[in-house]
Amino acid sequence: MTGKIHVVLMAAVLLCAAPVAAGPDMKEGSWEITTTTEMSGIAMKMPPQKHTQCLTKNDVIPKDPQTPSNCVIKQQKITGNTVTWEMECTGDNVKTVSAGSVTYTGESFSGTMDITMSGTDMKIRSTMTGRRMGPCQ
Repeated sequence: MTGKIHVVLMAAVLLCAAPVAAGPDMKEGSWEITTTTEMSGIAMKMPPQKHTQCLTKNDVIPKDPQTPSNCVIKQQKITGNTVTWEMECTGDNVKTVSAGSVTYTGESFSGTMDITMSGTDMKIRSTMTGRRMGPCQ
């Protein structure tokens, strides 16, 4: 009887130690990302912007190429196929906080990013879509 309990306990430990799927259902490669931005407070909608970015399992957050270098990802979480993050940018006595979320479906994604700037009532919302174009260059 003790042997059977030992085997059951070992099986339970091995099941708990089994690796969990790493990352969202996202195929690595060069992605075309289209972003549409709306600003509240001035009721302004910018025309869609497109850029390409190499996305990998270690770099799953789509980034605007115009993001200043003083921006830092403060938090990142992956739940299933959804990646959420918080980014903070500081400089010139202004702090900008962004909260983003994208959901991957293999070779495409969709998501949003909400941006607030300290000292203003302006809120910026970017809507993003992405599609994989091929391997990274």
